[in-house]
Amino acid sequence: MSGTGQYVADKAGNLKNAAEEVKNRAYQTAEEAKNKAYETAETAKEKAAEKSEEAYSKAGEAKEKAYSEAEKAKHKAGEAKEKACSDAEKAKHTTSEKAQEAFHKTGEAKEKAAEKTEEAMGKMKETGEKAEGETEEHINWAKEGYGSAKNKAGETLEKAKESVASNLESAKEKVKGKKRDEEL
Repeated sequence: MSGTGQYVADKAGNLKNAAEEVKNRAYQTAEEAKNKAYETAETAKEKAAEKSEEAYSKAGEAKEKAYSEAEKAKHKAGEAKEKACSDAEKAKHTTSEKAQEAFHKTGEAKEKAAEKTEEAMGKMKETGEKAEGETEEHINWAKEGYGSAKNKAGETLEKAKESVASNLESAKEKVKGKKRDEEL
């Protein structure tokens, strides 16, 4: 094999390895984002359950009117809990979809890179320099695909955190409002 041919073959092998590495990193990043969103949602769910139990306990100690008011607060906390769970489930689903989308895109990138590698190897006898240029171009393209997938996963995680935090804050406000009503 000529020096140019070997160089092209080495570059083609490197391209395949780089594409595989990009795919694995994107999948791992998306999985981490999904797990973090689920953990955040579980924490919010537990806190909402704790607040609901506190409201129920205080309602048992109050007079009949206070009992009626506490039941309303408990119901509202339950709705907030359900909404937080629903939002968490939506966030989990969205994160999972984004992970699958990122995984699919990196798979396509790998397939395209493999196709280009095959083409480059077929043409290596004709133009070694041309194959070298294409290899560099595809490595850059694969890096961009990884960056895009990583950014999407990060955005999805942030949206999930914001949604869960907002719902938890709403539940806290409802419970605090209930406590103020009981003091009056």
